[in-house]
Order: sequence, then C-alpha cells, then structure tokens
Amino acid sequence: MEKKTKKEILEIIKAKELLKISKNDLNSSKILFDYKKYSNAVFCLQQSVEKSMKAYSVINKLISFSELKDKIGHNPLRLYSKSAKENISKSKNLSKALEVKPELKESPMFKKLKLKEFEKGNQRVINIISQVNNNLILSEDIYELNLVIEEIKKLIKENIENPEPIKISKERIQEIKQNWIVNATPFVEARKKQEEKIPKNWEDEVNNISDKDMRRIIKSSYTILSLGGVSHTINFMLNLFLKPHFDFVRYPDKKNPLKYYNKSNPLIKKFSEILKIQEDNLNLHNKYIRFVLKSEKEGNQNQK
Repeated sequence: MEKKTKKEILEIIKAKELLKISKNDLNSSKILFDYKKYSNAVFCLQQSVEKSMKAYSVINKLISFSELKDKIGHNPLRLYSKSAKENISKSKNLSKALEVKPELKESPMFKKLKLKEFEKGNQRVINIISQVNNNLILSEDIYELNLVIEEIKKLIKENIENPEPIKISKERIQEIKQNWIVNATPFVEARKKQEEKIPKNWEDEVNNISDKDMRRIIKSSYTILSLGGVSHTINFMLNLFLKPHFDFVRYPDKKNPLKYYNKSNPLIKKFSEILKIQEDNLNLHNKYIRFVLKSEKEGNQNQK
C-alpha cells in the first residue's frame, strides 16, 4: 500500500475540518430548534448535512477540496449527479473494452456484472436529482418523511449498531484466494499476449498469504465498505429531502418560512429524530476516517 502524498494528507486534514464545522452547524441547529427558531434550524441542519457529504467525498477522492466551491457550491446533489454520470461513462468504457478483449468476459467477475442494469440505476439517480433541482417540492407528507427516517435508522442499526459477525474460516479463506486467482487469470493472460512480464509464480504469491493477513484484509475491506456505504447512503437521503427546504429558506416565494415552519409542519414534527440521525451520521464519518487511516497504517507496516 503506497504512502499518502502531502497533497492527500492535506485533503484529509481539510475533510476533518469540514466535519468539525458540520458538527458546529448541527449544534447550532439544535439550539435554534430549542428556541423555536425553526427556519434557521432547518438552514443549519442542511448545512451540517451538506458539509458531511463534502467531507466524505473528499476523503474518498470523489472530488478535491479545491473543486467544492466551483463545481458543487451549495448544491450537494451535483456531486451525486457527477458521480452517477462518471459511473455510466466507466460502465460504457468497460463494455467497449470487453468487446475488444472478449476473453475477459469469461472471468467470473464479469459474468456476474450486469452493466446495463448498473447504468439504468445511475440514470435513475440523475433523473431524481434533476427533478429535485428543477422543482421546489416541499414534501408535507408525514408518511413519506417517516419512510425516509425509518429507512435510515434501519441502515444504522443493521450495519453499525448490530452488524452481523464476520465469520472467516480456513475454508472461506481458501475460497476467497481461489476466487482472486480465477478472476485475475483472464487479465494475466491478456497482459501476456501484450508481451508484458508477469511473475511465473503469481498464483503461489496469492496462496502464500497467511491466514492472519487474509483475515485482516477481509475484515478491513468489509468494515470500510460497510461504514463507507452507509455514510454515503445516509448523506444522499438526507440531502435529497433537505435540499428543497434549504432553497426555500434562502429564496422564499409565495410562503413565508418564518410562518411555514411551525409545530404542525411535518419536518418540524420529526426534527428531533433527524437531528439524532445527523449526529449518528457524523459519528459514523469520524469512525470511518479513523478506520481507513488505521488500515492504511497497518498495511504499510506489514509491507516493511
């Protein structure tokens, strides 16, 4: 595992700073809510969610810190749209590559891939974001809001609070090693045809990875994917339904935000729950960053 460059370290530092500011915005939202300054509380909550999403995106190199201002601004959904478009582009490029090198299609990894469905899923994300951006829809359906909240709570409970234990038997380790070799073989053969030098004993190198290292790799990968996936999903869901409220608070049209956000408003009724979700979300982000850095440090030490 390569050591991080100074630029990458600076990006992580800035992402951490964003999370601290996000936490401050969340605390401000709590205070304003307690004092019944509901429209201001909504504004600060959205700002907290927006910054946590930006921090996650910088950490995962979806975008650089310097690009946030010009390319994303105060519309965090642009990042999800950008990511979805890039996914579609990569999928299409992969399809073209598989046509050029049909032998790669025989890899079990590619046999399982459903690229067309993947592209359709990403296109749906783009369409949903476009609808939200083009129409200021303030959902007043308490049932709809409850569905979003319960779905997020379920994600947190299943993946963070009560995750299923990871069972890694010797048999499972051997199975994973063989899957790695089977999936890599078509790529190795393709590179050989291009007269690239491939170590003769590359399969032995995979098989010789110790059980201890394999367990560390599997657990680290699972935890990072679990924490990262949940963080990304929560950010998306919160941003999706808070974005119209953020726009409305800043640019009110026919309604007055000071009157609109009252105790009978669906969002305000569920506001305490949403505050708790964002608090859990921020804790999740910090846990994710710590685990990623710890895993990279352990990986570098094992390479020495």
